[in-house]
Amino acid sequence: MKPVSILSMCGSLREGSTNLALLHAAKLCVPTEVEIIVWNEQSHLPHFSPDLEHSPPAIVQNFRRLIGHVDGLIVACPEYAKGMPGSFKNALD
Repeated sequence: MKPVSILSMCGSLREGSTNLALLHAAKLCVPTEVEIIVWNEQSHLPHFSPDLEHSPPAIVQNFRRLIGHVDGLIVACPEYAKGMPGSFKNALD
């Protein structure tokens, strides 16, 4: 049986982020048939531009492929000024 694969995304760019620590801790708490992939590369994504839709950069293509292959998603994101950080919103866009 194929393990369940879950992508976890951190909304914080801080290396010492408690949100990121939470995602790494989650990896330690799941059964062996569950794989949690911690993805924290949103700072490397280009700014959202509809002009890139038809030929997105490799990092965008890889990110989309990763999202398409997982069974679930966990988000740990801090709130900044009553909203999400710009880099995380960019990843969602």
